[in-house]
Amino acid sequence: GKTIIWLSRTGLSVFVRALKKVAMTLAFVFGIRAAAATAVVIKMGKAVLRATQTYREFLIVLKGSTGSIRLARDLADYVREVAIRMPVSVDQLQKAVQSASVIPALKTKFLSGNFEEVKENVKGLAEAMTILSALNPQQGPENALFAIREALAGQFRSLRTRFDISPQVIAGAIGKTQADIKKDSSLLLPAIQEFGRKNIGKESIAELSKLPRVIFENIRAGIDEAWRKVGEEGFYDSFVGVIQKFEQRVINFIRSDRFSKIAEVMSDSLEAAWDNVLVFGETLIDEFIGIFAPEKLGGD
Repeated sequence: GKTIIWLSRTGLSVFVRALKKVAMTLAFVFGIRAAAATAVVIKMGKAVLRATQTYREFLIVLKGSTGSIRLARDLADYVREVAIRMPVSVDQLQKAVQSASVIPALKTKFLSGNFEEVKENVKGLAEAMTILSALNPQQGPENALFAIREALAGQFRSLRTRFDISPQVIAGAIGKTQADIKKDSSLLLPAIQEFGRKNIGKESIAELSKLPRVIFENIRAGIDEAWRKVGEEGFYDSFVGVIQKFEQRVINFIRSDRFSKIAEVMSDSLEAAWDNVLVFGETLIDEFIGIFAPEKLGGD
């Protein structure tokens, strides 16, 4: 009982009351049962927290590369804008940018103070993923990113096996050789872009944007953005603040003299229970051994 009272003082009850108020409002407006409204609100809350947390995690990565939270937010918004215009999902392009920010050949570009140059590199990465996807739509942007990452490390196996294209042909689009790209991996994206312009064309790439999976992914991304904006208006930070207080209360309680006394009682109880187990085990063993005693077996 006291533990429940203690937990209720952490502030989590504030959110419970808030959720109930929203649920009652939905129930009144839409004429649904309060229990159903509560379930809807809880599901919405989870969606808001998930979308906002994913966005914040992406910002942390970008801040490490750009050195500024403002530039990180601007770049995150630009990534979303580019993804919506191309047959690459927001999640896929975010993962691509995250990968690029830790690849030596590309990291310096994301650390550049020239934000316009950074934006161009993001767009170039998206275009390279799109071009490879156009060569083999079944492989998709995820495998295109894998092939690009592999090629940046000097390995071109995926370009050959997944997309059926020779790295020598891609390098030739900018008058270079495979050895040149292996020596200077920053040439890879421009080579793929130029190869796409010469051999695929904008029309084929535009057709990829009309695929149902791309359209549905853009719709999902739009919904996630809506949830993220709800979270950014204060709900996410308030929730984080509450659980941080709860975390601190738990830690303080565990480190307190009160819990030390509880731990002592628990330890004594466990020790007593274990002793009973050992006594029972010894008794069982003695009984088992007794079955095979000589007098029981008719021995001398």
